[in-house]
Amino acid sequence: MDFGYNLAEIELLVENQKETTIAGQKIIDFALSCRLTITPVRGKVIEYIRRNNNNHFKILESSYGFSL
Repeated sequence: MDFGYNLAEIELLVENQKETTIAGQKIIDFALSCRLTITPVRGKVIEYIRRNNNNHFKILESSYGFSL
């Protein structure tokens, strides 16, 4: 992102719900083959809000009832 946040989004289309488990494993395998770190992160919009409007971010957190 142009605000100093880095993440990778990998998507794989599936034909039906039954393919999601296999697709998930393919995504993990691909990420590991690219030497990407797999870890939970904030999405780019939430991170942008956290960095640029912390008051708004805190309101979002309180409305969700958990830490974003």
